[in-house]
Amino acid sequence: MMSLYRRKKIGGLDPNDLQYARKLEQFIKRMSPAELDRLLHAGASTAG
Repeated sequence: MMSLYRRKKIGGLDPNDLQYARKLEQFIKRMSPAELDRLLHAGASTAG
């Protein structure tokens, strides 16, 4: 039954492998917590 819901491999690649940029990961790790928080919450409404 699970085979009905499984995603098929395309070109030998596993569809569940997540792709991400290691350079971006290193950049984010070097950011200050305040800068990362500001980036993540940019555009969020502050209606209260």
